[in-house]
Amino acid sequence: MRKNTRIDSQMGLADEVLAGDIQAAARLMRGLEDEVPQAIEESIETIESFVRNYVYQETGEGGYLEKLIDDLAQRKTSPPSAALEIINRFTKQFKSAIV
Repeated sequence: MRKNTRIDSQMGLADEVLAGDIQAAARLMRGLEDEVPQAIEESIETIESFVRNYVYQETGEGGYLEKLIDDLAQRKTSPPSAALEIINRFTKQFKSAIV
């Protein structure tokens, strides 16, 4: 088991992976295989960043996100309902992108 896998980066490994850097993705996978704690943290950060960016891009169009935030602020919808709405929208768009 290798424990000296290089995970660190100036830019941040998650940013590099999200930018499409294949070598960064390989370093991250190697770190996961070697059970390097920092690799696990970087994986979580990468997934969170991807989902956050995707949600902002997809819900930002047409004022959807602003309306949802207003509805939350005015208590017209609950946080769990808002999260479920975003998840449903995300899964519909994700499924249509795959098919």
